[in-house]
Amino acid sequence: IEAIDRRLEDAAATLGATGPTAPLLEGKVHVSTPMRRRVRLRDMWTSLPVGWMLGWRDMKAKYKQSALGPLWLVLQPLGMLLAITIAFSKVTSVNTGNVPYVVFALVGLAVWTYLQMTISVAPITLPSNQLVVRRSPCPRVALVTGTLIAVLPPLAVVLTASVAAAAISGGLPIQALLMPVMLAWLLVFVWG
Repeated sequence: IEAIDRRLEDAAATLGATGPTAPLLEGKVHVSTPMRRRVRLRDMWTSLPVGWMLGWRDMKAKYKQSALGPLWLVLQPLGMLLAITIAFSKVTSVNTGNVPYVVFALVGLAVWTYLQMTISVAPITLPSNQLVVRRSPCPRVALVTGTLIAVLPPLAVVLTASVAAAAISGGLPIQALLMPVMLAWLLVFVWG
């Protein structure tokens, strides 16, 4: 920075810039410094409309590119459920209490699928949207929010299946009333 200041002073002296025109030459140097604040929950809330738009864009692109389209939302969790059920109920013995293993596995699969999909997509969010970040005033927090929204359909499908399986297998326990709290905690945890 000192070398730049010396060059500016030399340029100002060469051009004969003294008095009120000298600050104009100094204004051409722009030094960027990183911000020293963390992202707040309020930032997520204010960028939510842009996040919804980006999330819908990513969902449409993902399911248009797959050969099975939205049917993939059902087939992927079913395949994972089948593999988990075979591995943990047949090969090893997992004590689930009075809960049928399929219901037990579906609830765990819902949380794991959402967490895994978000963590695998989130690191490439900014590099894959570099043109949006560079050429528009799009808030970067909206890209993260869009990622969370884009992977919500698999979570909704698996949670719906787990609630239906629990209701069919013997009724929903009283702990099912805490599901909205668990979902809110999961969203905030993954967004962080």
